[in-house]
This record gives sequence, C-alpha cells and structure tokens, in this order.
Amino acid sequence: MLDLSAAFDVIDHPILFAHRTQCVSVANKTSPDVGRLFGVPQGSVLGPHNYYMYTKPVDEIIKRYNIKYHCYADDTQVYMNWKPCDKWDDISSSIEACIVDIST
Repeated sequence: MLDLSAAFDVIDHPILFAHRTQCVSVANKTSPDVGRLFGVPQGSVLGPHNYYMYTKPVDEIIKRYNIKYHCYADDTQVYMNWKPCDKWDDISSSIEACIVDIST
C-alpha cells in the first residue's frame, strides 16, 4: 500500500496556484475574485485534475514493472499475480524496485 496523502505538500505551489482565483455565486450575485494562496477547494474541478497530473508519473512507473494497481483517493495498492511455480525472489525484487522508483 502506498499513501500519497502528502502529494500536494511536495509540489511547486507557486506554479500550481499561479493566476488562480476563487469566487462564490449565490442567487445571481457573485463575490469578487480572491487569490488562492494554498489548498485545493473541496468539490473543485481543478483539484482532481491537478492530483491526477501530479500522480501520473506513479502510474507510468508501475506500468514499467508490469505490476497491477488500484487507486482510491490518496491510497494506491500495488500487486502482482503469480503462479506457485514462479520464483518469489523475482516477484519481490520487481515490486521492491518499483517502490524504490516511486519513492525516488
């Protein structure tokens, strides 16, 4: 299991938030735009897109090792299927190398 919960803590925030504003609309009235200095608003369209763009390299690394995975929010599970006759050392080495690449 990989926990990517701190993903937005390690990216270049000035690039992420450059020229980014937010406003609120209620009953045909709209507040002035306010610059966003941190965070990703809950329910935003931008949040999931930015998270996907940030984690896309993880997808590419996992695929290089021919490993399967599932993602749900900030949790990623990597796994492999193997037959009883397959060599465990080869399988574990592949998973370990994949995780080291992701960490790097």
